[in-house]
Amino acid sequence: MEAIVPKLSVGPIVEASSLECLSIELQECLQCAVQKIRPDVPWLAPVPWLFGSRKYGLAGPTSDVDFLVVAPDAIADKSNDLRACLAGILHDAGVKRHALRDMKDLQTLKWTDSRRGVEVSLLLTSKPLSQLRVTIFLRDFYATDEAYRLVVMNVIIRLRYMGALSSHGPNASVGQSLKTASPSVALWCATLKTFRPDICTELKVFGAMATFDGSS
Repeated sequence: MEAIVPKLSVGPIVEASSLECLSIELQECLQCAVQKIRPDVPWLAPVPWLFGSRKYGLAGPTSDVDFLVVAPDAIADKSNDLRACLAGILHDAGVKRHALRDMKDLQTLKWTDSRRGVEVSLLLTSKPLSQLRVTIFLRDFYATDEAYRLVVMNVIIRLRYMGALSSHGPNASVGQSLKTASPSVALWCATLKTFRPDICTELKVFGAMATFDGSS
């Protein structure tokens, strides 16, 4: 039986309810891809898990929407084929072909949601520990100090505005553990707060950055 291609409903504002709807729609798209590529594997695709800055509360106006799907080896081994199939499904659902980017080295499909005005990425892997550990740690850390979370969010936004962070260009691997700028800054600021609890303003964070010697 031919799989039904689901329709993606997108809105202008990325709210929690909108992200939940998007994750469910992506689950349907992924299940459609699995039925085409691995019909012999009885695997029900889970709802993609939100991770990255939108999960730990440091998302800025241009932050990506990063989703993670943990799959068994039998599925993850066909990750390249699944992403290619998923790209076709997304294109049929209205995503422009030039807005789709398959980053094979990262096992990630990324695309531009033009109607929401955000970049969306989907990582399909059987070994998600690094992404999960970083996201869970940062989520739990910043959940305990709302004031400092806002300070760090503003610091990241200012650094990106000044061009001090890697940009979210077409080939940027945003959201991947420590290999991108925003998570690195978020981790650095969490460590700073742990050892310097007196740090509580943007000025003090920037001052600590200015005097920080990474070799020590």
